Amino acid sequence: MVKLSRRWREVVVRRGLTLFVFLVAALAGQSSASAGDWQRLSDGRVVIDIKGVRLALPEKGSDLRLIKFGSEEREMAQFGGHAWEITLERVLESPDEVRDLFSRSGMIHVHIPNVTDRSDLWLTKFNRWELRTLQIGIFIGATAAVANCEEWETDFSRLRASLGANDPRVATDGWAEFVRGRSPVSRIYLQVQSPAFISGLTCDALRSCYAPKCLSSDVGFSYQFNENVHGRTTWTAFNAKATDVLKLVLIDLVK
Repeated sequence: MVKLSRRWREVVVRRGLTLFVFLVAALAGQSSASAGDWQRLSDGRVVIDIKGVRLALPEKGSDLRLIKFGSEEREMAQFGGHAWEITLERVLESPDEVRDLFSRSGMIHVHIPNVTDRSDLWLTKFNRWELRTLQIGIFIGATAAVANCEEWETDFSRLRASLGANDPRVATDGWAEFVRGRSPVSRIYLQVQSPAFISGLTCDALRSCYAPKCLSSDVGFSYQFNENVHGRTTWTAFNAKATDVLKLVLIDLVK
């Protein structure tokens, strides 16, 4: 073993202390840099907080560039008169900047489309083909966020109340159909025998179906799908699966 002189031993100790201080400072800096990051769940999802509403979304995969957050143009005069739109990827990369953007915006819209030409699972959990054509929209933060769903829910309640015993509009599958208009014709459907989380939807002449629902005084959502792909005989199962998606994302509001 090589014996060091007292002078060299002091040099080694000093350099060791310097290295220790450097490492502590580096770790502290790293901790400080990550302090603004979004919360992460044990399964790898990231919790994005928008005005107190928590959305659990993937931190990797092709959906990072497909899921988008945006504002309404009429509320964004302060941003040069233009609405903003950013991807989930940007939200994850710049949490402090995005939090500031959220706080300065009135209503925020989150668009979560299911794009089937991707090889990974949708939201890292769901078979894309099984839920093809499904798109989810979440509206957060202002009276306008629930204006549309409140109007629909009022309409659904009125139509439900109009149904009588053995009403011919209620089919054996438990869905009641109400036809609206002539050109074009639209239809409203209510699940009246065994109502689920999603029990009302409307389909237009192009067979695009839309299901709105209010979750609180300032949070509403809707989802859309194509009736040619998901026909009426599959709606009960399809709506249950879509509700599973909502439970995964809206962790506090959908149980």
